[in-house]
Amino acid sequence: MLGVLLAGGVGGLTLELVNSQRQTSAQLRRAAKARASLGAALIDAALRSATPGSEIRAPRRAPRVPPLLTRDLADVAQYTVHPFLTQVLLIDAQDWVVAASGRGASVGALRDAPLRRALASGAAAGTFGAADGRFFAVASLTAAPWRVVYTLPTDALYGSRADAWSLSFMLLAGFATVAAICLILLIRLLGGADRLARANAALAERNGTIEEATAAKTRFVANMSHELRTPLNAVIGFSELMHTGRTGPLSKRQREFLGIIRASADHLLTLINEVLDLSKIESGHMRLDPEAIDPVVVASECVSSMRWLAADRRIRLEFEAAAVGPLSLDPARLRQVVLNYLSNAIKFTGAGGKVTLTVARDGDRLLVAVADTGVGIAPEDQPRVFDEFVQVGSSAHPGSGLGLAVTRQIVEAQGGQVSVTSRLGFGSTFCAWLPWVPAATMPAEPGEPSQPAQAGSTDRPPGGDDEALSPDPDRVRRAASARVPV
Repeated sequence: MLGVLLAGGVGGLTLELVNSQRQTSAQLRRAAKARASLGAALIDAALRSATPGSEIRAPRRAPRVPPLLTRDLADVAQYTVHPFLTQVLLIDAQDWVVAASGRGASVGALRDAPLRRALASGAAAGTFGAADGRFFAVASLTAAPWRVVYTLPTDALYGSRADAWSLSFMLLAGFATVAAICLILLIRLLGGADRLARANAALAERNGTIEEATAAKTRFVANMSHELRTPLNAVIGFSELMHTGRTGPLSKRQREFLGIIRASADHLLTLINEVLDLSKIESGHMRLDPEAIDPVVVASECVSSMRWLAADRRIRLEFEAAAVGPLSLDPARLRQVVLNYLSNAIKFTGAGGKVTLTVARDGDRLLVAVADTGVGIAPEDQPRVFDEFVQVGSSAHPGSGLGLAVTRQIVEAQGGQVSVTSRLGFGSTFCAWLPWVPAATMPAEPGEPSQPAQAGSTDRPPGGDDEALSPDPDRVRRAASARVPV
């Protein structure tokens, strides 16, 4: 568009310059005629003042001409942009030069044959000489039968604006160059837009293919997990049955082998469930079923289910909670978040260590935090700890690296946020913030009045300030100032 406008502007400027040149030429021609008339007026005035009331006849010799006339002609010649190229002649009826001013002008018979022929034609103005090299203008006197002839080179007619025209044409050339560049860029832009449209069409087609492949992958993972879990449940069930001795007495070595089979089957089942959960979340098929629950009760159940694992590893498992009342949350997903955090903390905490679960209200969010005294996480590994299939630290710990990734996806799918802070060799603290959505009512326990719904806002995004995002262990403990017994 800019190139088209510039091209139109250049064309208009060219026409304006040509028209201006023509107008200037006509104006300068009229100015030359006016100067000839001025010279005639000056000579008339001088002659009338010298010989008032008498007719002046043409003299035959130049010395008889008063010096005043020559000075008047010189004044007229000086009144121009090119005084050295201008001649002003006083000529009688016989083409005798009575007086003259200007370079090359002389008194006597008119020797310039082209000018003599031009004057013989009776024209008041015109050009003469080789290829019309000079311009002349004629004005007659009233006080004597003489004529004032004003001549100058034809090129001098444009001399007064030569610099302006040169600059104008230079600017015109510059505008033309810019217009040409803009037109070239416009052509390239149109070509690039066409290529971009084709690329977008190809990208849309590829996105459709990717979406179909993702849907097919989700269906495959779901079907495969179902097919795998069916025989795996049989393996777990029969190994449990044999391990308890219901099928007959077993030796110590056989019990050990059955324990290994059961542990491996449990690990495989966990891995299958995590892969299925991750696939559902990534494809947007994860279903949330919020209901009125007490997060403290759900967390307490998770602690009870993990005590045997903590006791087996000689780890002290503590639970700190503040009364939060009924909230609208998916109990299965909340339980999955708490269990993932607890199992991760127990796995990386050595014998004699401690794992603490905290559930409390933190502003307009529910805080679930798990702190341990384990090996800790190096600063360079902390940004990757919630990535899929990433397990930082020692490779001696079993796991697929999906537990924390699934936890992050579950929390973020509900509008929450996760974080971790750790010091290598001193333990870690994993936090999850969930939106505070109070439930309407919740049945009260016997002898205890029901708690009314608490007002809360979910408009503020999780982690609205730096302090709220900090999973500092001291801050976690302060959030659970009002503890309830477990």
